[in-house]
Amino acid sequence: MRPDKKIKALKNRIRKNQKDYKAYIAIGDIYQQYGNFNGAIQAYQRALKIKPNDEINLNRLGEAFWRAKRYPEALGQFKKALKVNPKYAYAHLNLGKAFGLVNDKANAIAHTRFAVKLFRKNRDKNGEAKAKQSMNQLYK
Repeated sequence: MRPDKKIKALKNRIRKNQKDYKAYIAIGDIYQQYGNFNGAIQAYQRALKIKPNDEINLNRLGEAFWRAKRYPEALGQFKKALKVNPKYAYAHLNLGKAFGLVNDKANAIAHTRFAVKLFRKNRDKNGEAKAKQSMNQLYK
C-alpha cells in the first residue's frame, strides 16, 4: 500500500476513535520514513496528548526533532523519555549520539555504554549492534 493510502486509512481510523494514539504514531512513522519531519513531529505530539508518558513515542519525537535539525528540542525529548523510563535503551543510545555530535565525549560514551548493557540485558541483538557501532565511532 502506498504511503498516502496508509495515511488516509489511519486518519479514517482516528475519525472513528480520536483516542487512537497508535494511529498517530503510525502516521508519524510514515512521515519520518519519507522525510516529512514536521509532519512526523505533529503526529507524535498528537499521540503524546493522548498518552503523555510513552517513552517510545517521546524518543520517536526526539528523533524527528533531530532529523529536522531542531537539536535542543530533540535533546529535551530524549531526556523526557528517560524520566519516564531511566532504562530505556534507545533513548540512551540517541543521547549518546547527540552528545557525540556536540563533542561531549564523556556523556556520549556513558550513555552509549549504558545502552549496550541495557540492550544486552534485554536480549536485543539489533539494538546492541547499533550501540556497539556508535561506541566504535566515538573511539575513532
